[in-house]
Amino acid sequence: MSFASTTLIGEAFVGDGVNAAHTNIVLGRKGGPVETAWATALATPSAGHVPFMTVVRPSVPVKPLTLFVNKAAADGELHERATWGSAQAGLAQGVTDAVLDGTIPADEADDLLIIAAIWVNPGVDD
Repeated sequence: MSFASTTLIGEAFVGDGVNAAHTNIVLGRKGGPVETAWATALATPSAGHVPFMTVVRPSVPVKPLTLFVNKAAADGELHERATWGSAQAGLAQGVTDAVLDGTIPADEADDLLIIAAIWVNPGVDD
């Protein structure tokens, strides 16, 4: 049986007070329900919530392809930078680390998709 033959779900909470963040992760194979959800989320943004592909640097998507979905609408310049900058960079690094340490098998990364719903506290101050 290959890795992620079904949908895998996880979550994490980091930080304290106004600098807290919460992540929900769904991982699954292309061709399955996660791909349908991934494409649907990407194609149906709503006011304040614009899913985008997570990148390790400009124009280089992380593998497995990872959709970043913000759970809190961007609220001011610092919250926008924390969400689309720091949280996105942290997600990209976490996915990259998971592939490098074998948590996600590197030889299957091109066959997998991740949806990450990220909440960054709108009151962030750091």
